[in-house]
Amino acid sequence: MLKIDSLSFSYSKKKDYVLKNVSLSLPTGEIGILLGPNGVGKSTLLKCLDGLIKPCEGSVFLDDKNLLSMKRKELARTVSYVPQEAKLGNLSVFDTVLLGRSPYSNFYPKGKDKEVALNAIKEMGLENLLAKPVYELSGGEKQKVLIARALCLEPSLMLLDEPTSNLDIRSQEMVFDSIVKLKEEKHLSLLISLHDINLALRLGSYFYFFKDGKILKQGNSEIATEELIREVYGVNNKLFSFEGQKFIYIGGNKK
Repeated sequence: MLKIDSLSFSYSKKKDYVLKNVSLSLPTGEIGILLGPNGVGKSTLLKCLDGLIKPCEGSVFLDDKNLLSMKRKELARTVSYVPQEAKLGNLSVFDTVLLGRSPYSNFYPKGKDKEVALNAIKEMGLENLLAKPVYELSGGEKQKVLIARALCLEPSLMLLDEPTSNLDIRSQEMVFDSIVKLKEEKHLSLLISLHDINLALRLGSYFYFFKDGKILKQGNSEIATEELIREVYGVNNKLFSFEGQKFIYIGGNKK
């Protein structure tokens, strides 16, 4: 269970908080989705959890482990982070994924590290691209390489920041299928920031709607109402349901 309690963060000494007393819980082996407009603190929260920035207040526990007190190497073996954008360089797919073993190998990969990297590549369906330079890959393939690299850490929690942004529909589905596979086969907990509400409703089990640095509401898909979406995003919308799946049509003027 991931449990965040009263977490706050500010980029300045003036205490102009980007995150304000954020509390949430995510059961083990489930997919949680952070939703809300740009600038409400979704990416900042993920960076706090990965140790890239340090919160001003609050606590974060993954089961009985205090993430905020962990040393960097221990945290890297527990939590993996897939950023919205990453420079992948000119390495091959295999070498790029193998870099994910750095916290275990101290940059000198052993046989076990290569085995883990190969397994991650197979799990992401990239085995036919082992020797291909990453700069030659499609957007969806690059995103799968990033996920495979994160998977090499053998984490308990994976954080993904807008993993489908700037991808075409086919690539979005490719990444979507990969994330679902991780949940079902690895029983991995995933916390994901998304803009696409309909994709979020298809993918997630738990939802956290952010507004002004706070979680306005959290829960299962039942909380995703027309009224809540209007309040969070300031747009008119219409909620539909088909075969038990919710769909949101967004259109019209802001309230």
